[in-house]
Amino acid sequence: MHNLLEVKSRSELREWLRQNHDRETECWVAVRRGRPVDDGTFRYVDAVEEALCFGWIDSTVKKISDEVTVQKLCPRKPRSNWSELNKERCRRMERLGLMTDAGRAVLPDMSAAGFTIDPDILRELQADPVLWENFRRLPELYRRVRIDTIQIKRNQPELFRKRLDKFLENTRRGILYGEWNDNGRLWAEDSEMEPFVLRPWRESDGPALVKYLNNRKIWNNCRDGLPYPYTEEDALRFIRSASEQEGSRNYCIEIRQEAAGNIGFIRGTDVERYNAEVGYWLAEPYWNRGIMSRALKEAVGEYLRQTDAVRIHARVYAGNRASMRVLERAGFRACGIWRKACFKNGRFVDCHCYELLG
Repeated sequence: MHNLLEVKSRSELREWLRQNHDRETECWVAVRRGRPVDDGTFRYVDAVEEALCFGWIDSTVKKISDEVTVQKLCPRKPRSNWSELNKERCRRMERLGLMTDAGRAVLPDMSAAGFTIDPDILRELQADPVLWENFRRLPELYRRVRIDTIQIKRNQPELFRKRLDKFLENTRRGILYGEWNDNGRLWAEDSEMEPFVLRPWRESDGPALVKYLNNRKIWNNCRDGLPYPYTEEDALRFIRSASEQEGSRNYCIEIRQEAAGNIGFIRGTDVERYNAEVGYWLAEPYWNRGIMSRALKEAVGEYLRQTDAVRIHARVYAGNRASMRVLERAGFRACGIWRKACFKNGRFVDCHCYELLG
């Protein structure tokens, strides 16, 4: 194993690449895969981004433990295939001012014309009106990344068909799957913000509720009071109660002329009557796009202006870092952890508490 580096951060790897990218043929680095967390661990995606900046790419992987692998990095070969995911990583590096001339020298066609959907895939998508409409509503990056992972297997008909069928079925059901934006990293600096509207719930929103709330990922981070599976009757019951419950307020998050989420406030009672607890959910196609934190900030501001509440608080299950980031970006601050405060999915979980003062 030539050039096994003992780098612990992307800055250390970057310095090695700066000095050696044009004279070495490979290096190996220990990285951890999976969703990034703030634990100081050197992550796979960090290594790949730095490699791309210097015209290198990830290659062979060797596993040394359940969570840590040794990743080989090497110069990109001429005429090698570029994934849409790596193209997007390069765009991010350019935006951040980290791309070097060595990295730019090997870039493919980065224009919109550099990616096309195979005609036969396009025909299958357009043959079903529901499927086509759902496809058009998907995030543009998700469409490119998923289609790309299918098209690269064109020379393996069985695998190509299997991947295409999985994509078509999930798209028909309005489900996003697989990693496609580096756990939100590729959306973080995106200047094109998806517009949304906060409004009251309407009975015509029922089908959207059924479509989006039949998602185990959403239910896993909500109270058990949220029905699962979610039926038309459940939707109608919620919509009617949203305007009738005393001391509560619910805002429908409308995206692309469709109900796609909810932000709800429940007023405290007795000595806590000037407090309110906020809860929220967002349809999976719109995750990792900065929508929830912006919508929450707007809803909290509106709620505080229209009521005499002085404090808003929220509780998040341990492990739901995405929801914690939403609260932090909306101006909330962490104010404690309730140990084993909740019982969800057959086990006790800690509850992280956040607050915002009006």
